[in-house]
Amino acid sequence: MTDTELRNTVNEIKRFVTDGRLRDAFIYLRNLSERLMTWELTSSINSLEQSYRYMLDYAAKGIVDPGRDGMYRSISEKILTHADRLLRHGLRRESPTLYFNTLRYEGTKKDDTIKALLDTYSSLDEHSSLFNLVADGSTAVDAERSRRAKEDLEKRLFDRIWVSFPLHQESVDAIKGVITSDRYSAEFVHLLVCAVALGELHYHDENRLLLLMEAYSSLPDNYVSMAALVGLLLGLYRHRDRDISEKVMYRFETVKETKNWASDVKSVFMELIRTRDTERITKKMREEVIPQVLKLRPDISKKLNASEGINIGDLEENPEWQEMLDKSGITDRLKELSELQEEGADVFMGAFSQLKTYPFFNDIINWFRIFSPSHSALGVNRADGNDKILDMVSLSPMLCDSDKYSFALSVSSLPEAQRKMMLSQLEAQSEQLAEIRLATEVTMPLERKTAAKMFIQNIYRFFRLFRRKGEFFDPFTTDLNLTAVGCVADAVGDSETLGLVSEFYFKRHYWSDALGAFISLSALVPPSAQLFQKIGYCYQKLGETSSALESYGQAELLNAENHWTLRRLAACHRMMGNLDKALSYYMRLSRFYPDDVTLAMNLGHTFLEAGREKEAIEQYYKADYLDSKSSRAWRPLAWCLLKTSDFKGARRYYEKILSTDPIAEDYLNMGHLSLAESSLKEAVNFYNLFIDQTGGNVDSFIEAFKSDADTLVKVGVDKSLLPLVIDTMLYSRN
Repeated sequence: MTDTELRNTVNEIKRFVTDGRLRDAFIYLRNLSERLMTWELTSSINSLEQSYRYMLDYAAKGIVDPGRDGMYRSISEKILTHADRLLRHGLRRESPTLYFNTLRYEGTKKDDTIKALLDTYSSLDEHSSLFNLVADGSTAVDAERSRRAKEDLEKRLFDRIWVSFPLHQESVDAIKGVITSDRYSAEFVHLLVCAVALGELHYHDENRLLLLMEAYSSLPDNYVSMAALVGLLLGLYRHRDRDISEKVMYRFETVKETKNWASDVKSVFMELIRTRDTERITKKMREEVIPQVLKLRPDISKKLNASEGINIGDLEENPEWQEMLDKSGITDRLKELSELQEEGADVFMGAFSQLKTYPFFNDIINWFRIFSPSHSALGVNRADGNDKILDMVSLSPMLCDSDKYSFALSVSSLPEAQRKMMLSQLEAQSEQLAEIRLATEVTMPLERKTAAKMFIQNIYRFFRLFRRKGEFFDPFTTDLNLTAVGCVADAVGDSETLGLVSEFYFKRHYWSDALGAFISLSALVPPSAQLFQKIGYCYQKLGETSSALESYGQAELLNAENHWTLRRLAACHRMMGNLDKALSYYMRLSRFYPDDVTLAMNLGHTFLEAGREKEAIEQYYKADYLDSKSSRAWRPLAWCLLKTSDFKGARRYYEKILSTDPIAEDYLNMGHLSLAESSLKEAVNFYNLFIDQTGGNVDSFIEAFKSDADTLVKVGVDKSLLPLVIDTMLYSRN
């Protein structure tokens, strides 16, 4: 059976379950199990189907069974779990992905159960404690060897937990024992939590959800607790189409009663949403800020050479430098990035993405590690006083752990002089960093939000930058709308949260996401003109003019004199071809803004589209008078004058246009005017200029000429002359 056939069969089984056809699901499931020769699973499937048939018999006999719905959901979920196990089994033999490579390796280590590995780690952890190392008279070399042994075992544990499916009760109990114990470091518990969460993104396992709930609700460390919550929410979102058993739902309800539940879920939701902005910010850095800085580099070098003893601090105080930055536009871009950072945006992704190529990041576990200056990969960096740099990096409140490792690993490649300069600068800031860290720890709610932000930045980098990222389900390529997860919707579906979410999307021009949030919000709050304005604007930006018109109409009912709404209604009616309605709105606005040039132009355009050229001319004349320094009214005015046979007026404006900044169409229209004035020779000259301006494409001229034929006939050109003009043009080009 090919991988494609296997996946198609599993998808068919899942479709049967969704459609309520469990009998057909059982048939496909059993046939697949027999083809894969998983006899133990076949036996389990037969037993599950027997239970289902008993339930059907009871229902047929009219026996009242209050637990029937729960049992049906349980059987459906077990069918899906069996389907996942068969899919995994079928792919296991030859799939080249990292998941299955790891699974095959772990399959060769059958005695290394999760419990056995945890027991080994517990002993090693106890032996490598500082007290025991001193008591045993161990050397620094012994300590380093012990540290590496623990790191190797952590990798084995991470991999084993990640690829185990389903997690058996012995493994669940062993992991839970670590989570609920206070003898293990937060860094180690965090790795186990991440492995549990990562496995859930591959295959749904309710035991993993239970472990993540346990970690979130019981762990005292805010960072690990919030990491567990992020993993839990991503898992629920990933498998939002799966039913949750009564056992898990009961545990979930107790978790939702914890003090910080609602605020924590909102914090995670907002941080997940903010990741939508990361690519935009990274692109801005890559395409706007950095190129501008590179352009300034020659000027900066000149200034440095001309000013002995200049240092970086002088740049902030030197008006000449500031003027250089202002003129380049860098100041404005940096100000925007600073504002985004204050709002919680991830502005460091672009800067550190280039530093993820170290061998350290080849191991999946290292993307999830809490930063530790004592990690063996940083051993070379701890020499020559660099440990102070690592300590300062550890204290940084702005960098996530992944970026801290990137920074620390890059330190070793710096020349000694630069490292010493960096050390001196960091030491000068050490007191300030310590104060920031202390303030962060004291402010508990902020710390939990910060923990969520830092962890999400970590996993965002993993899913976007890991060398084999294409083999993983990337939650950040989805909408990540937690309101779609029924069991958490009450925590994020309130008006306050939806208001923040919708405004975030709206401000950053994510029109589709903003629209969905605004529509959800409209069901929770009293109707307002402003809300319908924004819904209408989102529709308009998405090209759904009819829906935009309907929303703007609702806004008008709530506030009939809002001029912004009237402008949008006029524009939408014009786009829909409802020209009379568009004109009525524009005329209403003109009473409030008699000297508005843009309004006069829009009125002129609408009159022109409605075939009311004389009224259009009045508006264009008005616009030209109000804005005499601009030429934007000249082209439509000249065209209207031509269409109304005012050839003298049309020529006056076309000559002004041709003497300033003409475009190809101007030569075409001047040719039309010459033809209307019975000057065929002059018309041919202008038509040839049009062809030259359009790259010598005669066909484009013929098409344009024919499209204007009716207008030419209306202004007096003999219809029989039109084909002669085309042939004359063709002869003139030879």
